[in-house]
Amino acid sequence: MVVSDAQRSTKDVPHESSNALTSRQLLDEVTNEIRQHEKQKQSQSYLSKIFDGVYRGDDKSLDRLKTMASELSIADPHGAADKQQRERAQEAIQKDRSQQEWQASVSKWGGVIAKTAPLLMDGKVGFVGAAISSALGEAKPSDSLSVQMADLALGAGKGLLTKTAFSESSRIPVTGVGSLALRATALGVTSRAIETGLSRSNYFDPSSSEYSFSTGMGNLAKQTFHPYAIATDLASLGLAATVLGAANQASGGLIMRDVFASRIASGASFGFASGSLGEAQRQLMSGQDIDFGKIFLDGGKQALASGIAAIPGGIQGRIAEKPKYTYEYPKTDTTATVVVSLDGGKKTVVIQRGLAVEAEPGKTAFPGGFMNAGKENVYAAAARELREETGLIVNPRDLKLVDVRSNPARDHRGHIVDVGFRWDVPKSMTEAVLKRLKAGDDASGVKVIPTTDLQKQNMAFDHNQLRDTSLFGKPANTSL
Repeated sequence: MVVSDAQRSTKDVPHESSNALTSRQLLDEVTNEIRQHEKQKQSQSYLSKIFDGVYRGDDKSLDRLKTMASELSIADPHGAADKQQRERAQEAIQKDRSQQEWQASVSKWGGVIAKTAPLLMDGKVGFVGAAISSALGEAKPSDSLSVQMADLALGAGKGLLTKTAFSESSRIPVTGVGSLALRATALGVTSRAIETGLSRSNYFDPSSSEYSFSTGMGNLAKQTFHPYAIATDLASLGLAATVLGAANQASGGLIMRDVFASRIASGASFGFASGSLGEAQRQLMSGQDIDFGKIFLDGGKQALASGIAAIPGGIQGRIAEKPKYTYEYPKTDTTATVVVSLDGGKKTVVIQRGLAVEAEPGKTAFPGGFMNAGKENVYAAAARELREETGLIVNPRDLKLVDVRSNPARDHRGHIVDVGFRWDVPKSMTEAVLKRLKAGDDASGVKVIPTTDLQKQNMAFDHNQLRDTSLFGKPANTSL
């Protein structure tokens, strides 16, 4: 960490009385700055060393100080330093401190990007990258070999556990910006707990100058469950959801639809939550008053860095979306629709499509939706969509195939083949079915109506055909 001017004693900083400095005193000031700079470089991790090679401004300023120290070492130690020497020394010292601050920023944000990028990548590449980057960020070449080995192991454990948390959370479906922000914030809290729990310094007891497991557990609990931390969690979640919602609306829903945009947004949300929570914990542990402005500023900086870090994962996700095989004609999508019949066909379950859906908003329809290609068959898709839109649970084996409608013009979103099913609810289950009805997903409402009333309905898509075939005995229109 770069030592600030305020942390150094006044004798280390050029001041108004420097006119009276001897060459020896001026040499001591320059030498002290060199010592502080080299101490800072020795405290760098392997990961910081990598970024130290990217930005070399601090090395140049350090070389300049060493050259000046050599010149001053051959001067009369008791003679007064001339004005030019004093000005050059003061300029060199201030320049070196500025360069160290730049170097610290490059190393910090470069490290954030290096550690975050593999977390947002899929497969073995993500796990290996997370373990390596975290291990390199933990170990320092200046430590003994045994300490380095311990820190490398702890760092690799941090990376693997955090990547596991990311992978598991990605299995949870994101239904809106709120759930996306919630998932990102939860990941921020989880990664903070992992960071604290697997840091060697967390278990060091300053009072006894020894390592203590109880001290580590106390620090872990304090940083994870302190009221200030929880309050910051909620504030971060609210702001992340608001920003994501505005961005998604401004992009016409692109963030939620496109894998690349969604991954960038996930990375930025995670960065904001992680950065703001980390700054809140730093203030808390140092006994400072909580400064929410600085908390959100640090969260914003880390959101930008993590958003950049998510680019490789976004590209990987986009590539994975591309079909492995090509065909002269575009491939079709498949939907499954279920006609739920009660009381021996006298009553039927219908839904009201939401006003915000892309296709046929507000119209009456039978429950159904898209099949998840590669993960389920059309029977399983029908049962899942029925559960999501109406709350009803059916064994896929109880579904009866009615028809298949494949007119290229049946859905304005593209060529979508719909497979129609019918479920005749046993009389013994009627009461239970009525109690379970609850609209969800694309459905804004669900109800049971007399089957005869359906003849008056102009239903969504080509559900009129499915209605006539499944409920009124008309033959399926095989030409479509």
